[in-house]
Amino acid sequence: MNVQISPDLSRFVEGLVADGKYQNGDQVFAEGLRLLQAREQLRRDVDAGIAQLDRGEGLDEDAVFDVLDGERTSEGRLNSYQANAAVFLSKTK
Repeated sequence: MNVQISPDLSRFVEGLVADGKYQNGDQVFAEGLRLLQAREQLRRDVDAGIAQLDRGEGLDEDAVFDVLDGERTSEGRLNSYQANAAVFLSKTK
């Protein structure tokens, strides 16, 4: 595959390689594609969640916090997804 990119992006890729963050441009592109892939999956997940809410399949905030309280890690801390959900819910009150 041959990819044409702007001079700006080319300098960006070269800088990442020069800084030692990646061994070559192929690694930079592969990482970029993995990030795009993850973002597209997140969009699909969000769309599925919105569809569930539209169908009335959501949980009220008390139920969500009950789930979060029951799923703490062995150290008693919330994992990052649970913490983010808790912060979001606290801001929507």
